[in-house]
Amino acid sequence: TVPAALARSPDPLLADAGLRACVAGGDAAATLAALQRDGASTVPARREAALALFERGETATLPLVIDWALDAATTIDDAKRVLRRRLAEPGGELPRVLVERALLGGAAAASETRVLDLLAVASASVRSGLVARLLLDGNDAVARKRIVADRLFDPGRTAKLRELADAFAWGVMRGRELTGKRFAIHITPKRDQWGFTHMGTTEIHVTPLPILQRVRHGRDIVEGLILHEFGHHMWHGDKDSLRVWRRAKQAGLHPLLNLVADEHLERNLRSLDADFGDRIKRLDAQAFQHAAREIAVDDLLRMLQGNAPAVFGAIEPGVAFADDAVRVDSGRLLAELDRVGHSFARFVRALRMGLGDRSGDPKVAQALSHFGAGFRGLDMRGLYRVTRALAALFGGDALLAQGFGGHESVQWNERDADIAGDGIADGDVQREVERILEPPRPQAAGAAGGGRLAINVGGDAAYRRITKLQVVPHDPALHESVAQPVRRHASQLRQTLLRLGLSHRHARARMRGHALDRARVLPLVTRGDPRLLIARSIDVSSDLFLGVLVDCSGSMSGANLERARRFGVLVAEAARGLTGVDARFYGFTDKVIYEAGDARRCAVSSLQASDGNNDAAALDHVANVAARSTRRAKLLVMISDGLPTECSVAALRNLVVQLGRRHRMCCAQVAVRPLSEVCFPHYVLLDDANLDAAVRRFADLIGKLVGRALAM
Repeated sequence: TVPAALARSPDPLLADAGLRACVAGGDAAATLAALQRDGASTVPARREAALALFERGETATLPLVIDWALDAATTIDDAKRVLRRRLAEPGGELPRVLVERALLGGAAAASETRVLDLLAVASASVRSGLVARLLLDGNDAVARKRIVADRLFDPGRTAKLRELADAFAWGVMRGRELTGKRFAIHITPKRDQWGFTHMGTTEIHVTPLPILQRVRHGRDIVEGLILHEFGHHMWHGDKDSLRVWRRAKQAGLHPLLNLVADEHLERNLRSLDADFGDRIKRLDAQAFQHAAREIAVDDLLRMLQGNAPAVFGAIEPGVAFADDAVRVDSGRLLAELDRVGHSFARFVRALRMGLGDRSGDPKVAQALSHFGAGFRGLDMRGLYRVTRALAALFGGDALLAQGFGGHESVQWNERDADIAGDGIADGDVQREVERILEPPRPQAAGAAGGGRLAINVGGDAAYRRITKLQVVPHDPALHESVAQPVRRHASQLRQTLLRLGLSHRHARARMRGHALDRARVLPLVTRGDPRLLIARSIDVSSDLFLGVLVDCSGSMSGANLERARRFGVLVAEAARGLTGVDARFYGFTDKVIYEAGDARRCAVSSLQASDGNNDAAALDHVANVAARSTRRAKLLVMISDGLPTECSVAALRNLVVQLGRRHRMCCAQVAVRPLSEVCFPHYVLLDDANLDAAVRRFADLIGKLVGRALAM
């Protein structure tokens, strides 16, 4: 045909016109043939034709459609609309193809963030595995942060957080004993070294990775790192020592002096306590023997100098995520340098790894002679003299100290923290440390709220009541945007609410039934009355007050509050229109209780996060509302992260118990993250990856609680 001939033209204008004519004429065969030949048609025209055929069911054009969908110029909504059916297929390959294109081809082939947007259409089971691949193997920091923000943290997160906080709290107490000061121990900023401190301050920064990654003896390594930084303050932090540090830095000897000072402080710490020595040995073993690190190729070549060819061939560096770096194993690299005769590497292994002079190298023997019996008593000037002697002895080989001189030269990166950290940030650890060392006290009645967010596990069962109420207006459009994705789950919960009041009602003197009514035998004999059976019918008598509280404190910001709002709206959709259920919704902080309407006009979707939280006061307020209700059963549900700050855990637990025992109210919790402290005996962990299962568990829970209450 003419259009088909034009589509094969070497002129781009004619080829585009012919291709569009084939599409307009509905000639799928000619259009597909033109796309499969090397014609002069332009990319926009080819994509337009491929898209038209794909929407008519022609799957052969899928590669061109994928190119179109991954193009930044294409709106993500259009891409989802076109690919929705293929992405949602239970056994479809398209989601996997998109992820592999992003991982293998890099940003030039496919943006990881765009692939992540498209995966939102795929089924939950397919999406979870592919998102995990993007998290582990991807190189896009923006996509990784989105995955982490939306991720329901592993149940082991609580154990990691507690272990890390216990280590930091142990360090605070050891700091008081060793220095007489209270030091604040923080997580090192990402992309920084394992540990550091600034002289003249009372802050220490250490990496949490050995605990987060579940390294063997991880807590001992972190505590050894804390002790190590205390040692710098104890022996290398006075004014004279600071002048020596500055002089070494100007002379380019700072890394080498740091290696010498590390050995000095660790020997002194071992002399104070044998347990300190055990922790430091494990720290050194991890830093010098087991730590794999990413290091820039230029820096590595500069440190290895002429030994680079022999060492590189033996250690087989791994692929790093940074474009200009390789991944190397510290212990293997030092061992290989030892094998090829690198005197400084032999010295580092002999001194810092405790291996001694196994090679018989005269330079190593001469270097170790500076670390005899009097070494532990040297001041900073003496340590600098040793440093200068080592620099003169080893010459350029001492450059190795810049990258392999101890834990200060080991860096950890943001990617490691995102993957292993389960969202644990320094603020989370500081709150837990404060909880361990100095539980905050509830404020007196009438005092202003606020303050730092910290879980309060004090023993005081008193709490300050909240008197300020604020009505949140209903926003129909916003509510609908949240309700639409969870409507199917709401229908599932609605069936449970409908069945809550089901009971069997028995009617006597019936012609049809399931059992004999013995009292009707006499009328049958004397009067011939045949109504001698008992019939059973199902009677619906739901009679429930449902109060839902949403934690709106600062610790709920981000994905946690999104989960809470979504589940609150889900409950509202399930209860809307049920004559036997009165549902009321509230948000709360430590200062305000937000009245968020009922099931018909629910305003949960408009709640925002701020301030602290007084869980006991909020639960008390809604319990008072429930007490005024005429409904037989009262169910109070708190959706929160389980971190009360302006009331103690004891206060909240006590209130839950009292409401159940004295007032016959059922209390339950929907947790948006694994709980640090369990305050409600009945709770459900909200799982984004399997919302059906979470709703089913919640339905079973309230069915059991409310059914028990209605039976009283």
